Amino acid sequence: MRDVNVRKCSSCGETLELDVTFCTNCGSRFEQKETQGAGGSSLIEAQLMELANDFLSVREVSPGRFEFSSQTGAQSPAQKVKVTYEAVAQLEPEKKRLTFWEKMVESSAGMKIGFFGEKKVQKGSEVTKKIHGHLLFGGKYGFEYGKLREVMKAFAGEQGWKFKTVIFKPKG
Repeated sequence: MRDVNVRKCSSCGETLELDVTFCTNCGSRFEQKETQGAGGSSLIEAQLMELANDFLSVREVSPGRFEFSSQTGAQSPAQKVKVTYEAVAQLEPEKKRLTFWEKMVESSAGMKIGFFGEKKVQKGSEVTKKIHGHLLFGGKYGFEYGKLREVMKAFAGEQGWKFKTVIFKPKG
C-alpha cells in the first residue's frame, strides 16, 4: 500500500518533507497532484516516480512521459563491463494505455587472449535476457532489468489500462 505521507519531487525524485514547498535537492516547486482522475493516470504517475532508487533514475520529462535510466557495471584488474539501461513510459489517459520502451547496452573491454572490446544491445522484449558473465581475475557478474516491464504492466492492469511494449523509442 502506498504511503500518502511521502512526497517526491517531480523533477529529480528527491523525497520531500510534508511542509516544504520547494525541493531541497533541485529547487523545483512542489505541486500537489490528485491521486485519482484522468482515468487513474495520476496514481500511475505517482507509482512511476516512487520507482526511483539508488540504481534507477526516474524523471517526468513532460506530462505523461517518464524516462528511466541506470548505469552499472563490474570490474577486475583485467576487464571492465558497463551496463547502460534506459526506458520510457508514455501515459495516454484518453486511451487508458501505458506504452513502454526499453533498451539495455552491455559494453565490455579488457583481456582474454588479447585485448578486446564488445558491445551487446537488447531492445523491447529482449531485455528479459539476463546479462551475465565471468571477469578474468574477478568473479561472476549479472544484471537483470527486464523486470521493470512487468512492474509497468502491473501498474497499468491495476487501473484497468492497456499495456503496450514497443520496439522503437516513443517520440516525445
